[in-house]
Amino acid sequence: MTKFFRKIEKYMTKFYTHVTNILDEKKKEIIKIISNDKKINRKYYE
Repeated sequence: MTKFFRKIEKYMTKFYTHVTNILDEKKKEIIKIISNDKKINRKYYE
C-alpha cells in the first residue's frame, strides 16, 4: 500500500510542476501582451 501511495505522490509532484510551468508561461505571455498594449495605447493608461 505504501508503494502505491509513493507512486501517486511522485506522479502528483510531476503533474504539479508541469502545471505550474504551463501557468508561468501563460503569465509571461499575458504580461507581454499587457506591456505591448501599454506601449501602443499609452495615452489610455496615463
